[in-house]
Amino acid sequence: MPHAVSATPAPRPSFYRRWLSPEGYLGLHLVIGLFLAVATAVAFEYIEDKVFSTGDIRLADARAQLLARRIVSPRLTVIMQTISMFGTLPALVSLSLAVIAWLLKVKSHRRLYAFVATMAGGAVLNALLKLYYHRARPDSPLVLAHGYSFPSGHSMGAMCFFGSLAYVIFFTIERRPVLRIVAVLACGLAAIVIGASRIYLGVHYFTDVVAGYAAGLFWLAVCFTGVEAWVRWSDYRAARRKAAVKAAATKAGVLLLAVLIGARAEAAGQGGEGQRAVPPCAECVAWEATEEQAEALLASGGGLAGLDVLLRAAGVSPPPGDVLRRLQQKGARAGVLLVSSDAAAGIDAEAYLLKTRATDLRSQQPDVLIGLEAPPSLLPALESRGLGGYFDVVVAEGGAARGLASPGVPVWHRYAGPPTITGLLAATSVAAGDRVLAPATDAGLVLAVAGLRDLLPSGLSPLPDVRIACEAETATPERVSACTSAVFLHPRTLEAIAVVTPQAPIRSVAVVPSSRRADRTTLEPGDPLAPFILRIAGWSGADAERFASEVDVTGERSLRVEEVIARHQAAAARQRQRVRSLIASGTTVLTFQIPGLAAPMTISSETLVYQAAGVSEVEQRNIRLNGLAYEIARGGVPRLPIVEPERVSEPPLTISLTEVYRYRLEGRERRQGRDAYVVSFAPKAEGRSLFRGRAWIDASGFDMLRVEASQTALRGAIVSSQQEDEFVPVPVGVATAWLLGRSETHQVYAGAGHRTPIHRVLVLTAHEPNPPGFAARLEAAHASASVMLQETPEGFRYLKRTGKGDDSPKRPGEVSTVRVAAGKAQRVRTIAAGVLVDPNIDHPLPFAGLSYLDFDFLRTGAQVNAFFGGAFAQLAFAVPSLGGTRLQLHGAGFATVAEYNDRSFKNGVEIYDEDVRQRPARFALGLLHPLGPRWRARVDYELAYTRYRRAGFADPAFSPPASTPVHGVRLALEAQEGPWSAAFWWGAARRQRWPAWGMPGNAEFRPGAIGFQRYGAELARSFVVSPRVVGRAELAWMAGRDLDRFSRFSFDGFDNRLRGYPGAGLRYDRGAVLRTAASWNAWRRLRLDGFLDGAFVRDPGFGSSEKGYAGAGAGLETALPKGLLVAVEWGYGFQARDRDGNKGAHVFRATAYKIF
Repeated sequence: MPHAVSATPAPRPSFYRRWLSPEGYLGLHLVIGLFLAVATAVAFEYIEDKVFSTGDIRLADARAQLLARRIVSPRLTVIMQTISMFGTLPALVSLSLAVIAWLLKVKSHRRLYAFVATMAGGAVLNALLKLYYHRARPDSPLVLAHGYSFPSGHSMGAMCFFGSLAYVIFFTIERRPVLRIVAVLACGLAAIVIGASRIYLGVHYFTDVVAGYAAGLFWLAVCFTGVEAWVRWSDYRAARRKAAVKAAATKAGVLLLAVLIGARAEAAGQGGEGQRAVPPCAECVAWEATEEQAEALLASGGGLAGLDVLLRAAGVSPPPGDVLRRLQQKGARAGVLLVSSDAAAGIDAEAYLLKTRATDLRSQQPDVLIGLEAPPSLLPALESRGLGGYFDVVVAEGGAARGLASPGVPVWHRYAGPPTITGLLAATSVAAGDRVLAPATDAGLVLAVAGLRDLLPSGLSPLPDVRIACEAETATPERVSACTSAVFLHPRTLEAIAVVTPQAPIRSVAVVPSSRRADRTTLEPGDPLAPFILRIAGWSGADAERFASEVDVTGERSLRVEEVIARHQAAAARQRQRVRSLIASGTTVLTFQIPGLAAPMTISSETLVYQAAGVSEVEQRNIRLNGLAYEIARGGVPRLPIVEPERVSEPPLTISLTEVYRYRLEGRERRQGRDAYVVSFAPKAEGRSLFRGRAWIDASGFDMLRVEASQTALRGAIVSSQQEDEFVPVPVGVATAWLLGRSETHQVYAGAGHRTPIHRVLVLTAHEPNPPGFAARLEAAHASASVMLQETPEGFRYLKRTGKGDDSPKRPGEVSTVRVAAGKAQRVRTIAAGVLVDPNIDHPLPFAGLSYLDFDFLRTGAQVNAFFGGAFAQLAFAVPSLGGTRLQLHGAGFATVAEYNDRSFKNGVEIYDEDVRQRPARFALGLLHPLGPRWRARVDYELAYTRYRRAGFADPAFSPPASTPVHGVRLALEAQEGPWSAAFWWGAARRQRWPAWGMPGNAEFRPGAIGFQRYGAELARSFVVSPRVVGRAELAWMAGRDLDRFSRFSFDGFDNRLRGYPGAGLRYDRGAVLRTAASWNAWRRLRLDGFLDGAFVRDPGFGSSEKGYAGAGAGLETALPKGLLVAVEWGYGFQARDRDGNKGAHVFRATAYKIF
């Protein structure tokens, strides 16, 4: 049996119950946390004492080192070094960022605070402990390590991270016990293995690792226990305060109620007359009428001002609109009553039907009053599906609907029985201020009740100071009053209104205290026992000061978010009725970055949008690729693939069968000079491709002014999509329609071998609502040489011109050309040829080859990109969705037969004796998973192989580095926000072998450099200034550990370009690079590009500190006959070294290509 709910604070449980309960801020979690913290602190103190005071435990260190030496092998060493890399600071930071992103996504703020405190504080604590104890590392390690030894930073960091991860997983997936245990065991095993790898590699003693575990577990217990206790204590204190306030309010309310009851009883005893609890209200009577009854009311000639009249909708057909308009013209508040009976088709289908009917009615007449009548058993289910915003009132039998309708939606109670004046007024008293809906069977009765509206308005308040005394025509028994009465204060005139019910025929009526005038209105003429109303003016004490507090000033009621959405849907339906067809014209600009190309790729066109019932097509004229006229193939279908995200089946702010969005009203803002509601929307459940964002809705007309949305749960090549739409006012006759004026889309495309941001801007500058000859103009567009696209449920499709038509005779001016859907151009083939002039390549390098791009390889949905150019080749693939999930698989490979120089510098002087010739090749395989509409996580396995040989002019004593495979792993976290894109990445790599290289006694060679790490961050932004001018800026920062000459970063002509600097001309271990590019479509067949790059990096060959490097460049692209495109690019590096070692180097590349 459930416990009763009390407003008083619950009594505090006993001390032992509080400390052993899983709830509360003092509980089992705190007991376990304190025990674990104390135990690990004691263990750490014990180890520290044995190591530094007595030395008794050092024998265990020696035995652990001896055991590690016995099992050393090259293969196991590689494995242990790989495992050890996961305990480094960059790796833990990258993994921690992924965990933090996940905790933010699931909104687990409590565990987020604890995790951040554990990782950040653990790193600081480890550094302080190392400085305090300053224990030297073991001798003869297998790899190079820096810093002090006690306690082990790897083991402490691993314990902090994997212990925190185990805690988070254990309390997040509570419904999957087996997976919880497996996850905890895996996290514990990972921490143990990382510590064991440090002992194996000889960089830590056994006691260092165990002390690191103890310190990490101690700090983990302190952070998670402290945060958990603090959060629970805050919740407990807030609950106690809330309960105390509720108890005080309850006591005050009981006391006030007792005082009011006593005062009312005293007033009733003094007056000898009963007081009616709730006054009658003639204004609270509403009427339900059929079409015939409404016509009778209109023909009665009486005033209908302020009268509520609902016309019952018969079936699915609404009542005639002219009846509603004539009632409104007579001053009535006319409306329609929709009836829901049994929801035989299901509650979702019934809610969808009711929403649609209400929206259609409001779109035709925005001021119409819409009511809903439904069985009380269905009202909660309908309300939970958001019907409250679509209806102005809810009608139910008697008081059955009280408390069941949506907040802010009034409940009208249906009147039972034949309507009479006295019965209706009595019903309004019972309804306590709610409307009473009665049938308008008698027009005279309707007008009679309407005539009492001034006498009995809403807002009457009891007036115990005025009493009514009645004298009967005949003698009555002693102590039996001749009448009963209730006196109320009129809220507008401050007059006394008395409702008198005779118990016998009345001869006279007296008012106490005395009054100046009393007007009598009989409710049922001819009946001496019928109640009547006295309007008492000028009674003693009726002064303005006394009753000033009775007058309330009420502002306009704020709309709820459901009401805003319902009125917007009605406005949208009304606009669709006004704008039956539309032709809008403007421009489209699409920009994206392709690896290996200097400037952004730009596709621009003149755009016309055709929209009508069942028609949604786009015409593209004068298509330009990088500013050059693009040759369209026969049939009007270009070799340009349509890359777009999957379609959302249920957009927000529309009527749908099921409620899939969660809406929230965020307030009001000024947008385009108009007051607008700001409505945010988000999916109710994850897993479906829907939208999350905000909409600005006009506060007066409820038209859409602006939308910002990002697509969720994307599966496919587009992993992120954000859109911003602006709407502009367009006159349509005497009305105004808000139509799309500008749409800006930011997407991220994860294709075969590369990821690129896509920036699309559509600007519509001219709108033609309901244009004459719409069909003829669309047919003319089909017959033209323009590119036509048709919008389908699966996305846009090209329309191919066939030149075939029907055999019917044509009128003059008609065309027989027809178009059919032609798909999305899934394959692109390109022939390219050119030459590259680089100071680090012995002679100009010509190249020619074929590129093949398939967006649906073998109809599997996979993407393949291949290029073979003789001197080099590359192959990439991507599977956008593995098994229908959001996980993506991608891979890429690159190889070249061309060699180039790796030049050696010392103090800025080239050492020709140490130059190396190299030929690289690489392959990568990875997985990508979106973490939301803006974030993505990526993990790659990388395999690289570079063939090194001594340059022909190098010293014979110089030994080139070993040509050996290099295995690596790369973790990345990527983000996209509007035109901005960012990435954070970390990579660890290990060479399969690394013997000594260089001149004998080479000080630069380090055996520990067999493994190295690299990490960095990138930030980029695209600019679309106009259809002819676009730009891009990119800022990158890179650094690493254990980097040598052949593992440092270098500039090249593809992935890491610095304008004017030859490949491998600079090799740096840390620094920042800024790249900028701008493109201008100067003339019809000419595009000009400009570049300005800068770098601030440290190349040990040019000094021990960072230095600045600047580069500039220019390019042009033009079109030749037969669709051949030619691009010429030149770059100049101000600090680069040419072949003779002088400052200032030129890099030149010319390319000709044709797409077919």
